[in-house]
Amino acid sequence: MRRVCSGFLLLCIMVMSGCAVSQPQFVGGVASSRVVIEEQGVELSPQKAVLSEAELQRGTIKVARAVAYRFPAIKEIGGYRDEDNDHGKGLAIDIMIPGWETGEGKKLGNDVVAYIEANAVEFGVEYMIWQQMYRPFGRQPSKMPDQGSSTLNHCDHVHVTVRESGYLHEGEAVVVHDGVSRGVK
Repeated sequence: MRRVCSGFLLLCIMVMSGCAVSQPQFVGGVASSRVVIEEQGVELSPQKAVLSEAELQRGTIKVARAVAYRFPAIKEIGGYRDEDNDHGKGLAIDIMIPGWETGEGKKLGNDVVAYIEANAVEFGVEYMIWQQMYRPFGRQPSKMPDQGSSTLNHCDHVHVTVRESGYLHEGEAVVVHDGVSRGVK
């Protein structure tokens, strides 16, 4: 069975201060493109993603669409910004966590981190940052110095940077082999 989903993007930058949470461990576009999650038989169109895919590379789009699909509570993902960093190269996204300061929000953020960690090779993850913890793939996480706000400390969002993967071509599918089901019928 195939289901095509649609959605929209809102980019949210929340500026608040302070964060404290138990930490999960992290060790170890083109308008007509699509992501296919083979284990589910579900094809996700770009509208399912909750971000603008413009200027994002293939791997970044893959992570964003898979997270948006697996976690319907995620409504906002930031992507490309005209800066000289991973966002400016189309290699990074910021997955905004609704209610990040609540127990439910912290659990959602931890679940997103665990999902991406479990699929880090598939997604080409270089590193993540969540709740002031820098999580390089395959190495021990480390606490970051206080940057002065919840956004800069990555308390209100999960930052994900992936390896270079090139840009999508018109009509190109991005296949995700994550093997995780959330019970879509």
